[in-house]
Amino acid sequence: MSNYPTNLTDSQWRFIEKILNDQRKR
Repeated sequence: MSNYPTNLTDSQWRFIEKILNDQRKR
């Protein structure tokens, strides 16, 4: 994950990760 931009907040990261996880399940 070190290649991701680090200017995002924790809440934004949780939102992004939740979307990514949902996409992987499908």
